[in-house]
Amino acid sequence: MNRTLDKVEGRIRPDRGLKRGAPDDGERSAKQPRLEGEAEVDRVPKRMCALLIGYRGTRYCGLQINPDVLTVEQVVLDALMRAEYIPPSAPGDLHKYSWQRASRTDKGVHAARNVLSVRLRAPKDLADETIVTRLNAELPEDVRVFACTPTTKRCNVKQ
Repeated sequence: MNRTLDKVEGRIRPDRGLKRGAPDDGERSAKQPRLEGEAEVDRVPKRMCALLIGYRGTRYCGLQINPDVLTVEQVVLDALMRAEYIPPSAPGDLHKYSWQRASRTDKGVHAARNVLSVRLRAPKDLADETIVTRLNAELPEDVRVFACTPTTKRCNVKQ
């Protein structure tokens, strides 16, 4: 039987499934059993997707998110949160969702096509057309998602 050092009390105890590189701050890996009375965590799989978008930029202050102004990215991000593809805690932590844009635009500039990549909380068997339809229902008329395409984990839309 494996044994690990209990960090709190400094004693050796039977291993509870912690493996090399596993979290040791109270979190457990997905294979470890839940403790009695512990709440079940909503574990929706994530997948990298490229969103092909287009917009009329007349009422926006550019594509890139800026505080205190309306931007296209902010509108898309809000739609992703309302559609529950990104959790509400994401705006302060977009790097966690691998958020990238292929290019930027200035205030009032339109874009027929631009690409955003993001890690969405969506099962792999969910049809890409479903994601597009659901996002377009949440977006204003001057911003549209034309396509959603699964990508590799290391996708870089700038290249």
